Amino acid sequence: MAFCLYFQARVVKKETWFFVATLRFHEHMAFDRTLDVATGVFEFFVPEAYQERFLMFMQRMEREGVVSEVVQLPNRLSVPGALF
Repeated sequence: MAFCLYFQARVVKKETWFFVATLRFHEHMAFDRTLDVATGVFEFFVPEAYQERFLMFMQRMEREGVVSEVVQLPNRLSVPGALF
């Protein structure tokens, strides 16, 4: 079973609506969800074929000051015994 690439990033709270709407405009590029509402940390599941497109999008969002701390991590769903 293949797993998506996994990323986390911090989204500026007042820009969340803009960020989510813009991300979802790019169909199938990534599945997003809020991991920590208090700190604005989102997680993203990105198909490998969309990695470059996703990273270009996130770089643009960083330049615009909408996101920060974009980091790729091991997919937490692929780790045996991980919390869902």
